[in-house]
Amino acid sequence: SSYTLNWPTAQGGASTVLTNDGSGNLSWGTGSGGTTTKISAKTNSSQTLATSGSTVYKYATVNFDSLSEYNTSTGNFTPTVTGYYCIIAQLDNCSGGSGNPAGDAQMNILDSTSSTTLASSVHNVGNGIISPTGTVGGVFNLTAGHNIQITVSNNNVGSTVTYNSNQHGLLSIFRVS
Repeated sequence: SSYTLNWPTAQGGASTVLTNDGSGNLSWGTGSGGTTTKISAKTNSSQTLATSGSTVYKYATVNFDSLSEYNTSTGNFTPTVTGYYCIIAQLDNCSGGSGNPAGDAQMNILDSTSSTTLASSVHNVGNGIISPTGTVGGVFNLTAGHNIQITVSNNNVGSTVTYNSNQHGLLSIFRVS
């Protein structure tokens, strides 16, 4: 097979890549393999869950967020690109409220835009403590613009559960394709 490539007349700039328009015309561009979602965050303050329902768990300290997709005020991760994402959320050592009740704390990864629970895990709160950690995670096909949240439900009737500031919860998110 024979084809002709038409090269650019000047050298490309730093970090540019050579692209093809499909007709053999080459030009310098940024390419599609550039920056992708990479988020690492942790908690830095106590959060108290109500005695019923679920609470959005907010990771207030962002170590890095390559595309500014995580909102610490709302706890929303809003992907800018539709694709597959790995999400891992962890909580360390939560303590029970009055009387250190036993029961369960359920962690969820929730697409709040479509009201869909993507993953869920239940952790026993024996004597009011999840120890050492509770984790929920997986790889999910996410839609750009949807709000993804980590929620925690408390079924310790009549008490509150506090996730302690000295025991950091961690959040890691990265796009895999």
